Amino acid sequence: ELNFYGITDNSPEGVIGALEILASKRTKRTHDDLQRTLFTASEVLLEQREFIKSIKFSFEATDADYAGHTYVDQEGTPTIVINTARDSRGGIIDTLIHELVHAFTDRILNLDPSLRTPEQTGAVDRIEALMKLLRKRAAREGAPDSVLYGLTNINEFASVLMTSKDFQAFISGIKVGAGQRNFLTRALAAISRFFAVRGGAQAQKFQAI
Repeated sequence: ELNFYGITDNSPEGVIGALEILASKRTKRTHDDLQRTLFTASEVLLEQREFIKSIKFSFEATDADYAGHTYVDQEGTPTIVINTARDSRGGIIDTLIHELVHAFTDRILNLDPSLRTPEQTGAVDRIEALMKLLRKRAAREGAPDSVLYGLTNINEFASVLMTSKDFQAFISGIKVGAGQRNFLTRALAAISRFFAVRGGAQAQKFQAI
């Protein structure tokens, strides 16, 4: 799978190349919400290539009990480890997108609020309010643990929303009033503002899903 996407070493350039392949599929017609989200997420992530280049990547087969892990090392370098020996449900590329979203989310949440875009500042409040509402609905409707995990915090919410078909299916299936947007649409709109750089180009892309 890595070779198919052109990832042959631990360089950020290989990851950028893989994202470019995924982003190129965004205009293709598909009825799969998750596929459309992954394609769009790839395009949005590519708008911050310099940050991707600052990440230390490691693609390795280990006995670790995780498929992917994101952290900041002792030197302050964001690091993403992809365990190629542990197959996630969506494959290695799905895990890579999941961990990249973690890295981007951590970066934004750790920014001094004065350095965030107006869209990001407002989005934090919107996402927290939406998560509070979704937690109540999830508890009421007996959501599985995989869905509840995605409602743990903003970081997990963003990553799971982008890469979990079960999570997307559950929140889009929650009943809403006539004429109201479904919860998946609301969640993607909130996340689009969260990831927006100054000028807000990302918002339009996610809202077009």
